[in-house]
Amino acid sequence: MLFVALAFTLKAQLYDNEWIDFSKKYYKFKIGKTGFYRIDSAALANSGINVPSLNPKNLQLFIRGQEVPIYIRGEADNKFNDSDYVEFFAEKNDGRFDSTLYHNITYLPNPYLSLFSDTLHAFLTWNNLTNNKRIIVETDTSSASYTPAPYFYTEKIFTVRDEYNPVAEYYNSTSDPRYTEGEGWGKGLFNGGTYNTNISPINMYSLSPLPVYVNINFSGSSVDGTVPYDHEIKGVIYDGTNTPVKLFDTLFNGYKYFKYNFTFPSNSLGNGSNIEMTSINNPIFTGVNNRTSVHFIYYKYPQLPDLANNTFYKLMVDDDAVQAKTYLKLTGVSTGPGTKLIIHNVTNSKRF
Repeated sequence: MLFVALAFTLKAQLYDNEWIDFSKKYYKFKIGKTGFYRIDSAALANSGINVPSLNPKNLQLFIRGQEVPIYIRGEADNKFNDSDYVEFFAEKNDGRFDSTLYHNITYLPNPYLSLFSDTLHAFLTWNNLTNNKRIIVETDTSSASYTPAPYFYTEKIFTVRDEYNPVAEYYNSTSDPRYTEGEGWGKGLFNGGTYNTNISPINMYSLSPLPVYVNINFSGSSVDGTVPYDHEIKGVIYDGTNTPVKLFDTLFNGYKYFKYNFTFPSNSLGNGSNIEMTSINNPIFTGVNNRTSVHFIYYKYPQLPDLANNTFYKLMVDDDAVQAKTYLKLTGVSTGPGTKLIIHNVTNSKRF
């Protein structure tokens, strides 16, 4: 007779709230828009915090369960004075965590738009430590020793909370109780409907053929079992001469989900490369509910270092292969009264 003993190691289940210290107090506030945020001493005092007794070096900020580096003006004196403030960069809520709701995490059709809300909460607290995460001010002033970079990369994301695709299976009568492929928000297109991204003008860098990346996700949002195909959608991109270049012309059935990825040379697209999606009014669809949901269109391109007087901009800068640092000589910077240009490097937690 044989006896087999199995030894199990039990581990506590993680619920992603392990960052919470229930012995501390937290100042809770909403983040509903991507950008820079500041919290001054008056805001802290109005929330009931005893500011005179607060050492700013003890402050911590948590967003999405992670400690976020912050910049605190005037923290060196260990006092939170009237002119001091907490500064940080934060993004609004998106769909990055929604994938855990789906039957398969790869089914999430739109990582840029939350199924439920574009608002999340941030939590400011304090401890007895002075090594909390901070954004460090860059002190290098030797820009004259560097050669300016001719471009940086940036992105445009087109997604709207126009119509919810419930993926109603069984001839539009019943929805799968699980979150399944294609379910989520998007731009609803019906027979003959068009969605134009209106990307231009974008100050495209075109002196050399750098890659431009285009990602398009869409799915059917209706089904009809009386015809071989019940959807047709066509995508085109307009080049530098405003000539449409076909991306795809797709016939499909029901709630099928599509992910298209394209790469183009930047010198072929000029400064007005709009993308257009059209739901084709195909004669074979007579009487058919040909409805499609465009979940998002993603456009990443190299841009001349011109901010075009925008008050907020996202720059993606590669490490310089020749110099120790990348130097950007920016133009088109808004210079109204009291204007101050602030750049946060969210990769290495530096402030310029």
